[in-house]
Amino acid sequence: MLNPLSQFDQSSARVIGLAIVTLVAVIAAGFVTGREASRVRSAIEPQLMYPNLDTDEATSLIVRSSSGQVLITRNEDDDWVVPARGGYPVRPGPLLQTIGGLAEMELLEAKTARDDWHHFLGLDTPDAGGAGAGVEIVLSNAAGETLAAVIVGNQPESSVIEVDGRERIHVRRADEAQTWLARGSLSLQIDVTQWLATQLYNIDQTRIREARVSPASGDSYTLSRTDQRSENFELIDLPVGREIINNFIVNAVGTALSEMNVEDVRLEADVDFMGGSEIIYRTFDGLEVTLRLANIDGTDAGWVTIFARFTGLPNAEASEAAAVAEEAANVNVLTDGWAFRLPDYKIRQMTLALNDLLRPPPGQETSANGSSTPN
Repeated sequence: MLNPLSQFDQSSARVIGLAIVTLVAVIAAGFVTGREASRVRSAIEPQLMYPNLDTDEATSLIVRSSSGQVLITRNEDDDWVVPARGGYPVRPGPLLQTIGGLAEMELLEAKTARDDWHHFLGLDTPDAGGAGAGVEIVLSNAAGETLAAVIVGNQPESSVIEVDGRERIHVRRADEAQTWLARGSLSLQIDVTQWLATQLYNIDQTRIREARVSPASGDSYTLSRTDQRSENFELIDLPVGREIINNFIVNAVGTALSEMNVEDVRLEADVDFMGGSEIIYRTFDGLEVTLRLANIDGTDAGWVTIFARFTGLPNAEASEAAAVAEEAANVNVLTDGWAFRLPDYKIRQMTLALNDLLRPPPGQETSANGSSTPN
């Protein structure tokens, strides 16, 4: 006599087996479809995507994704700027890479022209959202006419960066369904700060002679060193009976001026500097840089203004003096009328109070909040 449970087990096994086969077939079909979207092709001689593009006509560049967009325009002075940051200049690198990249984009192979396959190549419009959405780049002229509009998608699995910096990538014209494997180089940054000219200057630490710090509250103080060979700054007029915590913390304040890379830019008029602090740096070769910092406890904490000038240098060669004066002028070209968001570590260095540099007086200990209290 047959065991009913045995028959049930055999039947279940067959059903499960069929289900597994079906699932594998579905997965394989999806994989093949995705691969076919990339494989459908017609080999062609490399040809420019926009052969008649005149980049000199361009006055507007938009880079847009499903998460946002960046608008860059060319002003009356022929400078490319970011309207969302009050018209601050852009970095030349990504701008030239993108506008030049559109002009030099080469089509290598035709891929799918099916709308429903676009997402496999990351070429859905940004409005579609999701993992299949691409990045749209639109270049326009002063009349608002579109010079180029391209959707940029995924790179093929075998893509490599060529000697000239170009890569292979899937693209399509924004008003066409036909997709292509192309060769080119574009900046797809949606974060507006990535387009800003954020490196203002780079003053070598060994040049810095003095830092005069006027905190928002508490006593002002001056850090100085006698010559460029001195590794450490000294605190001028060290309070009687006090000593610095260590040279590291003093030197951090003294050299904070160097390598000035900012994180963001706003119009100076849009930042409240009332109740803030000031720090003046002077170099051995006559450069003076003044930084005005917003109150660290206010809503605009972290923002600064920067002004440079040449104060003169006794016995300096005329060419040396002229070079430093030109350096100051170049800094002001980038900073005049603007406020800059500094990295947090720079703000901490520049806003240390005098007591932050000193050990507690004898007979006192430091409390949990950093203040000195009697024993």
